[in-house]
Amino acid sequence: MNKKWMMMGALCLMALGIFGCGAQKQESAAKQDTAIEIPYAKSLGQYGITGSLKLPKKPERVVSLTNTPVLTLHALGVNQVGIPDTRIIQWPDDLKKNARLFQTGMRSNIDMEGVIALKPDLVIVGYHAKDTYGKILEREKIPVYYVDAGPAVSYDSVKEMTLILVDAFGKDTAAGREIREKFAGLENQLQQQKLQNQGKKVMVLQAAPPQFYLQNQNGTAGSMFRLLGFTNVAPAGGGTMVTMDREKALSYDPDLIVCVSAMAGEQEQQAAMEKEFAEHADYWNHFSAIRNRQVLYLPKWFAVSGGLDEIDQFQDLFKRLAALKAGRA
Repeated sequence: MNKKWMMMGALCLMALGIFGCGAQKQESAAKQDTAIEIPYAKSLGQYGITGSLKLPKKPERVVSLTNTPVLTLHALGVNQVGIPDTRIIQWPDDLKKNARLFQTGMRSNIDMEGVIALKPDLVIVGYHAKDTYGKILEREKIPVYYVDAGPAVSYDSVKEMTLILVDAFGKDTAAGREIREKFAGLENQLQQQKLQNQGKKVMVLQAAPPQFYLQNQNGTAGSMFRLLGFTNVAPAGGGTMVTMDREKALSYDPDLIVCVSAMAGEQEQQAAMEKEFAEHADYWNHFSAIRNRQVLYLPKWFAVSGGLDEIDQFQDLFKRLAALKAGRA
């Protein structure tokens, strides 16, 4: 009898052991299913940021301290509890309602105590803040992911980052597929535009008279016109913007001059630039684009990259270029 009970006890222990092992394997598999890895964009390699960020599960409380990832994460249904406060980009109403707004401008001191108080499980930071805000967050054991950021970010960089986020947060979702389809559709349109603009030169003025800067082909608007087939007259080195050398600029002779400002509204900017052109006509009339009224005024929406909304910017730009060509601008 005792032997019978002993055998039954041994069988029970074996069953419990098997069940326990199975449960551990299921738990381990579940962890693997929810874990995510977010590679860094190749463009960040020049700043020493390589590899990827590995997280045990998909973040549920994300703070974005730079503009470019916000709209993509919102489209993918990622909960953002903190986003940049900007007057240039129009965030969706539900996003503004549910997220805390942080001052993140170039001259701002970000409220890091406020960020930490939100208890985020991921904070997205511009690469240039890695040794400042990034270190603060890392000391608090808060995961940090770095992206390209700044007043001007190229389309190529935006696209690379956006598709990385799509793969990490919504690879097999309808929203993720829609984003990919939008990029594919846009690039078909760009191929057609390139044929029309091949051989034409553009000068992108980021101006607030009497100060003038040129966006080169790596700037937000500058990269857009490169993809439209224009050759940018500004030097490609020295970041995305360079101070305009007024004497040297006389040799550029662009077919199109694009004026964009982050400081003024479209009509206000146009009035300021037309006043500048009139008051200093002896200089500006050297440019055939000004004499021929081939000047395009872009709203401040184009001065700063909002990430995913660059697709909408391009659609707006197509219409503006068509109107200028037809003499309706």
